[in-house]
Amino acid sequence: MKNIDNHSYKNGELFKFKNTRVQVVSLPAEEYGIEFTVLSKDTSPRTTHIVKKNKVVTTVMRISTEAAISLMIGIQKQLHKDGII
Repeated sequence: MKNIDNHSYKNGELFKFKNTRVQVVSLPAEEYGIEFTVLSKDTSPRTTHIVKKNKVVTTVMRISTEAAISLMIGIQKQLHKDGII
């Protein structure tokens, strides 16, 4: 597993590891934004957006172990900063 650097900001958490960034930010109305940035020559889609029966929306994404760990810690830290947990 790669070394993960964490940078905390007032409204978000940023995680950096080899050619990848994972960011979790607080948005208005008790919502959170998640952003994945990857420097790669592989530009194939990493998410799938499926709508069934014109009302059921499913979004599926493929992420690395490091991105999953960063996402989990980032959401936990941000929820704590916002006083939710």
